[in-house]
Amino acid sequence: MKIENLFLINFLKKVFSDLKMTDKCYRLLKDLKEISGFIYEAQYETFDQLEKLLKMESKLMMLLGLEIKKDIETRNPRYLLD
Repeated sequence: MKIENLFLINFLKKVFSDLKMTDKCYRLLKDLKEISGFIYEAQYETFDQLEKLLKMESKLMMLLGLEIKKDIETRNPRYLLD
């Protein structure tokens, strides 16, 4: 797992712990942490396995970003300003 990804995951966990993240955000974040952990700990045997893990990690990052966007857009605007 790249340092940037580890930073991002920890940042998102800290932010969402205060905001009550949606179930979907939580599941995506949990899956992303697991896949990133496999990559960081080199738990793959072939280049093909690594490639699949990297693609899955990228897909989960995009899905999480879209879900966060959706979550923010549906929140009460006053709540976001406080």
